[in-house]
Amino acid sequence: MKRLGFFAALPFLLALTTPVVVTWSAPATVVRTRSPGTASVRVRASLIPGWHIYSMTQKPGGPKPLTFALEKAPGFSLGPVSGPKPENKYDAEFRTNTEVYSGEAIFVVPVRWTKPLAPGDTELKVIVRYMACSDKLCLPPRKETLTALIKQSGGK
Repeated sequence: MKRLGFFAALPFLLALTTPVVVTWSAPATVVRTRSPGTASVRVRASLIPGWHIYSMTQKPGGPKPLTFALEKAPGFSLGPVSGPKPENKYDAEFRTNTEVYSGEAIFVVPVRWTKPLAPGDTELKVIVRYMACSDKLCLPPRKETLTALIKQSGGK
């Protein structure tokens, strides 16, 4: 019975002991109109030295690729995300070539809305899933939820 309790608590214990090696941020995006339209949210990944994350185009059979999604928000959707060109690197842990980002990377996340924005600022939740590794250790895949603020600068 004790063993069952340990395994049930294992995900919680791992979450508490897994180091944070990537800091994600998304500064406010200013739009000029409330009308249906699009905006580009800039999402920044800042990694501590010696660590990397895998690209959005990482091929299957290796580490988990980077993904972006939008938490359920009626009338809003994400377009294709773009980012810097990843570095190609052989990964001995996965025994395959990988595409990685280290240091800092900025991704452009297009957000589209089909109805006029409500007055005031609009908060959207952008979900980032990624896997971080160093040359010696890979952390379990993680999910971060960022608040992307769409600020209106006036207009109709």
